[in-house]
Amino acid sequence: MSGNKVSQSQTMELEKVAAYLEDLAASFKEGKIVVAKGDEFVTLTPPEQVFVEVEAKAKKDKNKFSLELSWRALGPVDGGESLVISSEEPEIEEEPEGEEAEEEVQEAKEKSEAPGEEKVEE
Repeated sequence: MSGNKVSQSQTMELEKVAAYLEDLAASFKEGKIVVAKGDEFVTLTPPEQVFVEVEAKAKKDKNKFSLELSWRALGPVDGGESLVISSEEPEIEEEPEGEEAEEEVQEAKEKSEAPGEEKVEE
């Protein structure tokens, strides 16, 4: 019997979560996703473009990662800035503040001036 909705919420081991995500990725690559629970199932056929919504929250005693994938039968979805998901934290460059920032801007200007060119101050 084919239904139009199958859902489940439960706590599971990390290894099983990874297996679910791997199965989902493989199904997307095949172009057909079948979600089944007992004798109920839903078959989804994603198009070439899928809307992706990712949210990650880290609080004192609770973390949350949400992934929502959706699409319409017709029409492309507007893209945005690329989102990267990995197990590595990115290196963040700290921006200098106050006088340090002004000094760096001045140094950059001086380096960009061609040799022999006079510096004109306004």
